[in-house]
Amino acid sequence: MQATPKPHVLKICVLGSAGVGKSSILKRFVSNDYDDNEETTLGAAFMDKMYTYKDQPFRFQIWDTAGQEKYAPLAHMYYRDTHVALLVYDITNPNSFDALKEWHREISERGPKEVLIGCVGNKIDLASEEKIDFDTAKSFADYIGGFIQLTSAKENKGISDLFGQICEHVLKEASTTRENENSEPKQTLKTSSPQKVEEKQGCCWL
Repeated sequence: MQATPKPHVLKICVLGSAGVGKSSILKRFVSNDYDDNEETTLGAAFMDKMYTYKDQPFRFQIWDTAGQEKYAPLAHMYYRDTHVALLVYDITNPNSFDALKEWHREISERGPKEVLIGCVGNKIDLASEEKIDFDTAKSFADYIGGFIQLTSAKENKGISDLFGQICEHVLKEASTTRENENSEPKQTLKTSSPQKVEEKQGCCWL
C-alpha cells in the first residue's frame, strides 16, 4: 500500500490596501463563500486550508492582514517568516496598485530572502471600470520577480489558478532540489578575478 505523501506546508501572507477584496478571495478559496458586505479585517485573520494539486497534498496557513494604514506597522509580524506573499490590488483603483510598491519594499527589507511574491488583480468582474491594465501589472510583477494573477472573488474566477500557481512553483522547486541532490558533484572552475557586474540603471518602478 502506497503511503500518503506528506503535505507541503506553506505560510501565506496576504497584503494590500483596504477594500481590494483580500478577505473575499480567501473566503472564496477556503470555503467557496462570498459576501458582498464582507466586514473589514481588523488586525489580521487566520485561515487553514488543505488542498490537493496534481495528487500532491498542500496545507496553506494563510494570514489575511488588515489594509488600513494604522495596522501597517503590525504587518511584519505576519510576513517575516512567510513562504508566499500575495500583494492584492483592485483593478479599478490605481491607488491600490501604487501601494504594492510600498508593500514590496517592506517584504524586501523585513521579510525572508526566499519568498514567492504574487501580484493579484482582483475585481475583474468590473472590467468596464478597469484602471490598471494587465500589461502594466505584469510588467511590475516581472520587475519584482513575481507572478501575476487576475481574479474575481465575486464570480469565482482565477481563484483556483492563483493557488495553483503557488503549488506549481513549490513542485518545481522540489523537483529542482531532487535533481541537484542526485547529480554528480561538479568541478569548480577557478578564475583569476571575479567579473564585475554592472548595476542596473534606475527603473520606473522605484
